[in-house]
This record gives sequence, C-alpha cells and structure tokens, in this order.
Amino acid sequence: MLPNWDERSNTIAHLLNPAFCGEVIRRCMFAYQKEQKTAMPFQLAFLILPIVLHKENRERLPKTSGKNFISWIEENQIIKKDLPNIIKNINSFTKESIMFLMMYKIIIINESGNFEAIAKGKILSYENEVVECYKKAELLGKLLAKAGNSQFIFVNLGIKP
Repeated sequence: MLPNWDERSNTIAHLLNPAFCGEVIRRCMFAYQKEQKTAMPFQLAFLILPIVLHKENRERLPKTSGKNFISWIEENQIIKKDLPNIIKNINSFTKESIMFLMMYKIIIINESGNFEAIAKGKILSYENEVVECYKKAELLGKLLAKAGNSQFIFVNLGIKP
C-alpha cells in the first residue's frame, strides 16, 4: 500500500498523483475501446503507466498506430528485460489511479470484467511532457487493441499476468 500523502516526497506526490496517472490510464482505455469496439481487459491496465510514464519506454513507442505491437516489442527487447520490475514498482500507483477513476465514475468495470472508459477528456494547455504522455497513452491503447488478446500480449512481453 502507498504511504499517506504527507509521507510522500514532493516529487512522487506531483509526478505520480492519481489524477494525472488516471488521465493517462483513461486515455489509453478510451483509445483501446474506440479501436477495438470493446472495453479493455483488466490486466492490460497494469501495462499502461510502466510503458507511458517510463521515459525510455515512452520514447521507444512507435510514431503511429500502424506499427504492430508485437513486432515493436521484438524490435525493443530491452523493454522486456526491464518491464517486470517497472510494473512491480508502479503497481500501487496504477491501483490508486484506477480507484480514483472508479470513484469519480470515469471508468467502470463492465459485466465482462473489463474496464470501460466513460468520459472523454480534452487536452488542455499543459507542459509538453504531459501532452506527450497523454498522446502516447492514446497510441498505446490503439496498439494494444490491435495486438491480440491480453494473454498473447503478456506472453510476448515475457510476463505472467
């Protein structure tokens, strides 16, 4: 579990706050469901922050959604090496952000047990890196939607869901 807000460093509190991380997750889920015409499987939500917020992973993402996610992973083997630890380290922040989104009814868990993004937001005038995170989250959602089922994605990442 995460420490109370007054026990968190200012850097962690600012960079990994549930509103920002939640918006990254929501944008990815919304792009996924728009592309796939179905809600995002629960376990895929735990890939979003480790790929989008980790600067090296984010910068390695392709420029467009025309790239196949699995071939992108094969071309970027270093991601497979580091991703399990990044997921483990950021897992609590993912859970906190999902709870935040659910509390405000921005996402729901549908009858199939998948995440469904309810609200669609606009990019306001933010710093370049924030906008980049939002855009890369949307790109990741499209890539994951085209990649196949979640088990196939995790197998290709070398991770047991």
